[in-house]
Amino acid sequence: MSRRKEVVRAFRDIDDLIHVFTGKRLSQHFRRIAELVEEDIKRALKSEPTIAPNGSPYAVLHCRPDAADVVIKYRFRSLVKELHPDSGTHPDPQEYQRVVEAYTEIVKERTNTSPPPNK
Repeated sequence: MSRRKEVVRAFRDIDDLIHVFTGKRLSQHFRRIAELVEEDIKRALKSEPTIAPNGSPYAVLHCRPDAADVVIKYRFRSLVKELHPDSGTHPDPQEYQRVVEAYTEIVKERTNTSPPPNK
């Protein structure tokens, strides 16, 4: 059985379970959720993204300053894979060094700003 058919069958099973417990189909729940968050989504799409200044380490990693740690780590790893001088798909030693320094600076900044542990 193909992966697509497995996924479709799983969604049908989930839909049937939800219908048994709530009396509504999954599509009805999704419509209700969409109605609830529609204004928030429109507002978020209209707002200007917070872009890091050109000289900041966030700009080197192509992410926003308010990005989650997981996003920053993902961007770092993907750039390192791409730019690594020995094994990268587009090796560039200077850019690789900039990415490593930017990530180190961000990690240092974020660990220093964490609140002290409670005693």
